[in-house]
Amino acid sequence: MAARIQLSGCHVQYEADGYTGILSLDDELNHKKCGENQVVVSSGYFEQMRSQAFEALETEAAEDEGKNGFYSMNNHEGFHAMAQCEVGLEACDCAKCIVEGIDVIEKECVSSIYGQVFLGLCYLSYEFNPHEFHGDGEQNNRNGFGKIAAIAIGGVGLLFIVFMLFRCLKKKDD
Repeated sequence: MAARIQLSGCHVQYEADGYTGILSLDDELNHKKCGENQVVVSSGYFEQMRSQAFEALETEAAEDEGKNGFYSMNNHEGFHAMAQCEVGLEACDCAKCIVEGIDVIEKECVSSIYGQVFLGLCYLSYEFNPHEFHGDGEQNNRNGFGKIAAIAIGGVGLLFIVFMLFRCLKKKDD
C-alpha cells in the first residue's frame, strides 16, 4: 500500500516495505491536473506571464537559499506558483525536476487557469487569479493610444475655442 499527501509546504509519503506500487521516485509523471481555460487575457500574454512566474521559481530553486525544497512566487500579474521537492534532494536535481514539471504544464495545461503536476521527486502548482491581473500589454498599449488621442483632440478643440474667442473680441473692438 502507498499514499502521498501534498500540502503547501508539507509533503508526506508512505510506502510499505517491499511494496513496489504506484508511486514513482524519479522524474516520472505520477499525476497532473489542469483547470479550465482562461478567457480573461490574450493567450500570448497569459503564457508570457505564466512563463515569467515559472522562471522565478526555477531561479529560486537553482539558488536554493536555504528553502529546504519549498519555493513559492506570489502575485506576478495574478499568477501564484509553488514548487516543492523531496527532502534531501540536491538543489540542482530539484531545479531539474521543477523544469520538467514546467514542461509538462506548458504542454498539457496550455491555457488553463490552474494546474498541478506530481512528479516522483517534486510537485508543482500554479493558479491564475483574474481579479489580481493588472492588464495585458496589448490592451494597455491600445488604452494608452486612446488617452493620447483624446488629449490631442481636446487640445485642438481648446485652441479652436480660444481662437474663436479672440476673433469675437477683435470684432467687438472694431
